Amino acid sequence: MKIRNGFVSNSSSCSFMCIGYRIKRDDDEALMKLAKIINEKPLEKDDDIYDIIYDSDEVIVDEDYIYIGFTSEVHDYDYDVTEQEIEIDEILKMANKYKEKLGLEGKPKLYTGQRAC
Repeated sequence: MKIRNGFVSNSSSCSFMCIGYRIKRDDDEALMKLAKIINEKPLEKDDDIYDIIYDSDEVIVDEDYIYIGFTSEVHDYDYDVTEQEIEIDEILKMANKYKEKLGLEGKPKLYTGQRAC
């Protein structure tokens, strides 16, 4: 039997990338607008905007920001290389959908980083 001595962590991390925009996580007005865009219908009294936002494939949430647009994540436990193919025009279309509806300025940017997941 092997015994591990020292610190063991159960946390894992994800590397991510987003081509699009980011908003501050504490911007309540932008979060409400974002939830309405993702939901694609008026929000109901019982809807949890955070559940709607966190469950979207076009959003990555970290400690300070919410990244919106074309997103991709790789978890540290993913051992196989996964591949995804998408046209640049589709990525820009996805990003610009949020730009217009959220009233964001500037061109989409490439954001990369690592976060706890």
